[in-house]
Amino acid sequence: MGQSFSRPIITRVKVKIDANDNAGAGFERWVAIVSGGYDPSGDPNDHANYDPNAIAGRAILMIDVASGELLAMKRYDAGATDAQASMTYAIPSTAGVLDLDFDGFADLLYIGDLGGQMFKWVFNGLGEDRVNDSSPQGDYSQPSWPLKVFFQAPITNVPPSTNYYKSFFIPPQAVFVSRRLHLGFGSGERMDIGFEGLPGEDENNRFYAMNDLDPYETRVTPYPTLTESDLTQILGPSTCESITGRGFFLKVDDGEKFVTNSEIFQTYIFAGSFTPDDTGDPCTSKGNGKLYGFRINCGQPTFSNSLGEPVLSVDLGAGMPTDPQISVGVGGNDNRIYIEKSGADLESIAAPPLNFDDGSLLYWREVTQ
Repeated sequence: MGQSFSRPIITRVKVKIDANDNAGAGFERWVAIVSGGYDPSGDPNDHANYDPNAIAGRAILMIDVASGELLAMKRYDAGATDAQASMTYAIPSTAGVLDLDFDGFADLLYIGDLGGQMFKWVFNGLGEDRVNDSSPQGDYSQPSWPLKVFFQAPITNVPPSTNYYKSFFIPPQAVFVSRRLHLGFGSGERMDIGFEGLPGEDENNRFYAMNDLDPYETRVTPYPTLTESDLTQILGPSTCESITGRGFFLKVDDGEKFVTNSEIFQTYIFAGSFTPDDTGDPCTSKGNGKLYGFRINCGQPTFSNSLGEPVLSVDLGAGMPTDPQISVGVGGNDNRIYIEKSGADLESIAAPPLNFDDGSLLYWREVTQ
């Protein structure tokens, strides 16, 4: 384990005990899902300390809450035949755990690492109860729960021999739009918050939005790992008709990094960024914040400037932003986004009105009568 950065996600999964599958229904197990955490030896942007052979932080763990023992684990294994062989970087992020069919049991998770990889672990089928079955001690394998690299961000080579990686410290968010699952997540150097970028080099951070055409991995021939070549780059305000491929990404300024959790509201996603500035007051901000907002399925901006023109982000001024919080007004109108910054300044920004007739979810999970 590395340093504990991630928040445990408490949920339920279904398992069988050896050949006993409870007449096909499986047995309920409450679990806590955590990542391996942060360790300098697993941070490829910490060029002095990264060790390709280290193991600290390179794991995803599923802990049986009742016993405190490991029920399942995916960890770096150079000899593995699945994506465990690709777990060569630390994973400090909280996992994005989803219950796609709303039956109260988790189905899969997405989680990013410090090398620009987004992993996907599917566990909607019956797993093995490694706490109570007859497997040998230390066997945490789950042959029915596949792991894959869902997305790989580009690596930037800076001459003569330095590589820069997109670091995913923040969990992805997800929502169904027209019955298709869309994910959104941003990159940023949280362990080097003052990094001002490399002018002239394309190591700039990104925000990615993409869809998953096979969430349960049921295809005989799985879809290959997505890359930026499968996405449309947004160079400015976009329309829903301008996106082709599996999604889109936007590239932010030198040194700018996404530092907050994202928030999804209907089909909009909101995320805060921070750009360091050494010329500022060292006792206060040391940089400036922005709030990005757009439709997760197509990049259409949420905000407008003073001329009424669509813009992808609004300036929050000096200070590091906190996670955006959304307040819903009466009847779905007069909605607000609240963000606190360094110095306890509170920003209140207009959010779009709700459309109750388009069939989309307002939040990840809704309970209706």
